[in-house]
Amino acid sequence: LGFAIGQMHTAGQGIHQFHPANNAQAVKEILSRTVVHITGGTIDSAYNDRADTATPYEHSVIPKYFEEILGVELEEPEFVFKKICMKDSRNLGPENIQNLVNEARRNYHKQQIATIGTYALPDEAGRFDHMIHMGDLPLSKYVFVGAMLPNDVYLNDGWFNMGYALGRIDSLPLGAFASM
Repeated sequence: LGFAIGQMHTAGQGIHQFHPANNAQAVKEILSRTVVHITGGTIDSAYNDRADTATPYEHSVIPKYFEEILGVELEEPEFVFKKICMKDSRNLGPENIQNLVNEARRNYHKQQIATIGTYALPDEAGRFDHMIHMGDLPLSKYVFVGAMLPNDVYLNDGWFNMGYALGRIDSLPLGAFASM
């Protein structure tokens, strides 16, 4: 749904069809020119009763979601999904942020989406925007995506937010953006 709405925002006048089979093919095409940096955060977490908060999974469920739920089978998913870390954004350290920046630099020729916790999302989007303006980061498209509800909550917002980012990324100008 998020993907279709993102596509509708740039579709222009007329009648458009957003059938799931067509969406899966369009997502696959977009992912062929996009890299997704994974840092954990609520979008890749489950609610932990003992901690009374969301706790990131040990391994990301995002690649599995694209394959099993959306039917998007990538020939080389390791070139699309780059695990930086699996942490709550309040626990991201300078090394994690530097690894994200390094991966962004290595993949400057692609559109980039970074999943990140909501505590760090606006700050990191701002950091990337500042780095672009200072010439410290190549000009590209950097979209930071987060979620307010953990992955294990029924009807969570994370997959909508990810879909919306994918649906809009082609139409965005170069720069850094926050998508929630």
